[in-house]
Amino acid sequence: STAARWLAVDGLSVLILDRTPGTSFKVGESLLPEGVRLCWEMGLKAQLEAHGFLKKHAARFVLGEDGVEDTFDFASALRAERAPYAYQVKRLEFDGLLQRFAVEGGAKILWDVTVQEVDVEDTGGVLIKSRDGRSFRCRYLVDASGPSSLLARSLTLREPLPGLNKVALFSHFEGIPRRTGSG
Repeated sequence: STAARWLAVDGLSVLILDRTPGTSFKVGESLLPEGVRLCWEMGLKAQLEAHGFLKKHAARFVLGEDGVEDTFDFASALRAERAPYAYQVKRLEFDGLLQRFAVEGGAKILWDVTVQEVDVEDTGGVLIKSRDGRSFRCRYLVDASGPSSLLARSLTLREPLPGLNKVALFSHFEGIPRRTGSG
């Protein structure tokens, strides 16, 4: 959505193909200050502030079994003057905000389109075929499929690293008191 917004505002015709039938739940609710800075540069500062996402001024790491703590204060980070804090977001809401912003910038979104095949043509273009039989031609393709690595799989370029199997574990908690101070 971010790339789509930038490209559409720059005057390119942009189409997002999304395999989900609409915005969907994803793990990854913690933004970092550099991502916040990018959102602000796109013009989303007022929307982020108005939405009421929880501001985070630091990250605290508890290391090892002995519980040694280390706090990383965002205000003293590299380029902190551009975004001295981060947000804890609900991805469903944040992604929806980004998608609406991309559309407001001129991008189009087609939902529930599963890309089945990608063919980089000799003419320099790209042919995309969906599972439901539709075809899309474009000059450029941005693969934002994440870990499913659509383009790398389609071009048989994906080479998994031995022993690097990824697992994500998450949980949501309520009623946890927030620490005092900026950490």
